[in-house]
Amino acid sequence: MFALIKREIWDQAVYFLAAIFLSLLFFAIIVFGEQIQWREIAPGLSIPLFIVLFIVFCMMGSSQMYSDRAGKISSLLSTLAVTRSRIFLARIITGILVILMSLLLMLVAMLVVLYYFSLPVHLFHRSIAEVSAMLFLTGLGCYCIGLQPGWTANKLMFFVDFAFLTPLFITFVVIKGFDLEAIAILSLFDCLCLLRAYYRFLSTPL
Repeated sequence: MFALIKREIWDQAVYFLAAIFLSLLFFAIIVFGEQIQWREIAPGLSIPLFIVLFIVFCMMGSSQMYSDRAGKISSLLSTLAVTRSRIFLARIITGILVILMSLLLMLVAMLVVLYYFSLPVHLFHRSIAEVSAMLFLTGLGCYCIGLQPGWTANKLMFFVDFAFLTPLFITFVVIKGFDLEAIAILSLFDCLCLLRAYYRFLSTPL
């Protein structure tokens, strides 16, 4: 399993680098923006970064499945006595690692801002937890949406995925807001998307 995850990390290195870059850029805008009195501008600048980051997660999911289909990777790995379930699990773990790594830097940025204004963190721990959970589930949802069309050669599905489903999903999160009900809905959506992607991955002929 470790070898599979290591191979996935290497194959998806460009998405790791893109996520790190966007997260560091968000960190710089929020932290240094507060220090140089960009308080009105910083939130507006950070929103497009979140949107681009979520699109990167979606692209990574599609890339993992598309590269498998195009390069016959699963066919090759199956000759090495590696099950499809392990291949799929290694890809999901890699995607989650990218999402967690990105959100960790954003969480640090939020904590630094609270410290800069001398605000007690314990008063905001619930808000921080809810926002962090929402961002993670949103990123995972975009990643799961990207998994759906990646195993098919239908270009229309790729267009619908990136031009319709992903923006619609992000818009829903923005409208719904950050609360426990939204967390429950996103958790259910992510689980269903993962199950559907897993079923398609197992049932599609190599």
